[in-house]
Amino acid sequence: MKIIVFAGPSLGEAPPSPGNGIVYLPPAGQNHLLSAVHRLRPEVVVLADCLTWPNMSVLHKEIIWALSQGTRVVGTAAGGALRAAELAFCGMQGHGRVYAAVAAGLLEDDAEVFCAWEETPHGCRRLSEPLVNIRATLEHAEVQALLSPAQREALLAAAQGIYYKKRTLGALRDRLVAGGSSPAAADAMIAFLREHYVDVQRHDLHEALQKIQEAGFLPEPLCAERMPVAVDDRSAIFRMLYHHDRIVTRNDTAMRLHEIGNFVTTHHPEIEHLTYNAFNRELALILADQLGLAATAAEIEACGRKFKLAAGLADDAALAAWLAANDLSPEDFAALMAEEALVRKLQAAFVSGQMFQKNTRPLLDFMRLTHAYAPWRDKAFDRETTLREHGERLGQAYRATDFGDLLRAARSAPLPWSGDIQHAADALGIGARELKMEMVKDRLRDTLILEKVAGSID
Repeated sequence: MKIIVFAGPSLGEAPPSPGNGIVYLPPAGQNHLLSAVHRLRPEVVVLADCLTWPNMSVLHKEIIWALSQGTRVVGTAAGGALRAAELAFCGMQGHGRVYAAVAAGLLEDDAEVFCAWEETPHGCRRLSEPLVNIRATLEHAEVQALLSPAQREALLAAAQGIYYKKRTLGALRDRLVAGGSSPAAADAMIAFLREHYVDVQRHDLHEALQKIQEAGFLPEPLCAERMPVAVDDRSAIFRMLYHHDRIVTRNDTAMRLHEIGNFVTTHHPEIEHLTYNAFNRELALILADQLGLAATAAEIEACGRKFKLAAGLADDAALAAWLAANDLSPEDFAALMAEEALVRKLQAAFVSGQMFQKNTRPLLDFMRLTHAYAPWRDKAFDRETTLREHGERLGQAYRATDFGDLLRAARSAPLPWSGDIQHAADALGIGARELKMEMVKDRLRDTLILEKVAGSID
């Protein structure tokens, strides 16, 4: 079982060695969970620690999306316990004393579970004390009758009055003195906290990791259809998270997708051409949506076959390698092929409505805009000049040549199209008659050139 654990201060400076399929990652910020699930495809995510201000924390939408993908998400210890209480109705599972307190409404201030921390070579070190741990320590003291009620009340009041990032034991001692405790009494209470400290967050996390291995602890995986809320993967926020801010990695380096896009925009020599066509593709998808067009399963499958054939993706291993190199999941590929099928369906509808004009104006105008018209016009004139005095011979060749033979010959010396020739011809806007004439002209031109060469040798 592959398990991702987002943890920092709750795990400590000496976290367990990765094993049993467990991958430990730092506290989760915005897009960290979504990106890790997309990249690593785990069965379980354990969310313990989250980033706090000024960083953006993990978003609810990320967790809901992960759940909809069939990933079980367990929240515990700190920020994960908060998210689990908020998203229990969506299938996120909570565990531990902190989660139970939040779920029961006994803990309402988010700042109680957070602390300041810093990374170390081996993990994370707390720089302040989470209030939930101080509460747990005072509850232990009450059960064991180790502190008087007045001392417990003074410690709790002092701790609650300190901002969570500055809630150190030293600051707590100063607050006790400022509140009327003698320095000696304050020192004694701080010494008690050090000696009897109850790290409930660490206990919750380690217990959750143990429980995951037990049968019956984890809920059944969900899917988008079983989610109690819609997984709106077309919303502006989700599309920004998924397509703009998603984190991808190579070796030990991580980048967000928009950083790769910025690099391409700045350095690719044909970026204007790429962007022009990319935006036109997006506009085509918008138009198809507005027109209510939908690609059938057969059309999507055919589009996928054509793409894999053109890309040389002969088997599942080749496709998996291509997906990894392009930072896509199998679901992304299916969506991409559905979009391509829709664009092609829209183009086919456009071409079929052009009557005799077919593809002439849009094709030639685009070539003019991309400075390709003049050289290709000259190539067409060169061939026509070669055939100019052989009109009768061309007509005879056209009538005598079987179109099927031409198509079969084209498969051995293929046209610059992919897929079935006749289907491609319809999609590209050239009719059967025009296609046959083009192929006959090419064959006759080649014959004339060979005859000319042979005549010069004789």
